[in-house]
Amino acid sequence: MNHSTKAVLTAFYETQIKAHNIGIQKLKKFINWLAILRALVFIIAVLCLYQYFNSPNHLFIFLFIFFVIVFFGLVAWHIQKKQKKQLLENKLRLAQNEWNIIHGKENEFDDGSEFLQMSSYAVDLDIFGKNSLFHALNRTVTFAGKLQLAKRLSNTILDKKTIIAYQEAIKTYSTQYPFIENWIATALLHKKEHNPSDLLLKQWIVDFKRMKHVEYYNVIRWVLPAYTLAALYIALDSGQYFLLSIGIVLNWIHVIRVKNQNIQAFHFLSKNEDIIAQYHRLVETFQQVQPGNSDILQELKNNCKQANKSFQELAYITNLIHQQHNLLASTLLNSLLMIDVHSALSLNKWHNKYSLKFSKWIDSIAEIDYLNTMAIYAHNHSAFVYAQLSEDELFISARNMAHPLLSEDTRVPNSFAFNNKGVRIITGSNMSGKSTFLRTVGINVLLAQMGAPVCADEFLLSPMYIFSCIRITDSLQENHSYFMAELQRLYDIKTAINTHYPALVLMDEILRGTNSADKFEGSTQFLEQMMQLPCIVLFATHDLKLSTLEKDYPESISNYCFESTISDTDIHFDYILREGVAQNKNATFLMKKMGII
Repeated sequence: MNHSTKAVLTAFYETQIKAHNIGIQKLKKFINWLAILRALVFIIAVLCLYQYFNSPNHLFIFLFIFFVIVFFGLVAWHIQKKQKKQLLENKLRLAQNEWNIIHGKENEFDDGSEFLQMSSYAVDLDIFGKNSLFHALNRTVTFAGKLQLAKRLSNTILDKKTIIAYQEAIKTYSTQYPFIENWIATALLHKKEHNPSDLLLKQWIVDFKRMKHVEYYNVIRWVLPAYTLAALYIALDSGQYFLLSIGIVLNWIHVIRVKNQNIQAFHFLSKNEDIIAQYHRLVETFQQVQPGNSDILQELKNNCKQANKSFQELAYITNLIHQQHNLLASTLLNSLLMIDVHSALSLNKWHNKYSLKFSKWIDSIAEIDYLNTMAIYAHNHSAFVYAQLSEDELFISARNMAHPLLSEDTRVPNSFAFNNKGVRIITGSNMSGKSTFLRTVGINVLLAQMGAPVCADEFLLSPMYIFSCIRITDSLQENHSYFMAELQRLYDIKTAINTHYPALVLMDEILRGTNSADKFEGSTQFLEQMMQLPCIVLFATHDLKLSTLEKDYPESISNYCFESTISDTDIHFDYILREGVAQNKNATFLMKKMGII
């Protein structure tokens, strides 16, 4: 993001913030007037009823009924406007969050720390956790969507057609910001933090136990209520309640039997009413998106169209089941109409009709949530470019590539071209930029293979697996020393490449736990092994002696470096990648400057 892009993006979100604030204030005033009007209508309705009892005139009872209807209409209108205000408040929250991120503040969405173990390169490339790539990307609003984002960051896509399809989907979707914000704002209406119920919903579909004796209950649910209502009419007319008592008892016998059969389903749906309502609103929302030339977006839109009726029906059934929590309503409706029997039969019919497709629809919502996240990332980084895919087996070429998580004020771009398998040894003094460069390449390759734009002016690559050995930690619990943990990582990488290739391997100063002679010998033999494998190795080191390997293997090993410039009182890093071997050292200078020696 250059300065002009930052200014444009800041102005965009400030416009959004201003517009949403104005809309919220207008709705607040309107809602207040509705509240006053609703109170007046209620008072008028009560006065009409009072007037009817004082002087029985059918006009007053008709007026009472009219104003009661108006009152409930105003209640519904009031709820609708309050929900619209909440939707605008959610859009305001999103716009404010984006503005904060642009100006260096933390993203309020989850940082994905729980996914740290999902990939071998997660720690090395800062994929998960605070200020990670996941944290920079994440705008997911469903647990399934968050998990989908974590999976895509942990399992890179290698199929070129799939990558291109995702590029087209993200590119098309990123131009439709009103739909992006509407998706997030709509989901937040029913959002429960850290709630994995959207995944449990898939399992509930599988575990659902269908009703027994459905044909019998389909008849009795109409016969018994008809009898009970007739008995109620007779009781009110004659004062004899025996027949009504029989009807109510028979109703409750059937209600209890059905509830016992469906108690788990009823409990699950009642507990997860919000997630079902959320999914219903989301599939409605996505149908407004324009898929353009994207096959992925078109398929997801079609899935949402099919799913809409299913979620609408399930939301209605869930609302009926939820009435159990209202003791008065539940008692009355079950005594006269066996409402829980109707709910159970409706749920059973719903499951028969939709269960085979339901998991696919939930997966579609997770995929949309993931794409929504990637689309807002692309929208916010319009200066980034989409990768071109090379036909070569092993190829990475970049012009002015930089680390996407660094601010435009601090990141330094580099250009390079690594073609064919082999080792690129990168030397340089402490803090010169070697490790940052490895992470820059790794993260941009990962983003490119997700179909997302990368932080470069131009990027060309052949898809490849990613392996890394940058940060190693020991484990007291497993009785592993740092050195043994590092050896295990190197073994895992070499073994994995035999089945997972082509590959990009990122390494930073291996074999630190042994003496210099042993380290050189071990590093040399390891690099000789890696030269034979189908991979590009970027190998950062302080050991300048390793750079002599280029003379022995000119076709397989090449040298690159980062330099520093030392003056009498200061040290300067330009973080520019160069061909050749680093010449300057800075450890002694820095120790003297700090007074250590």
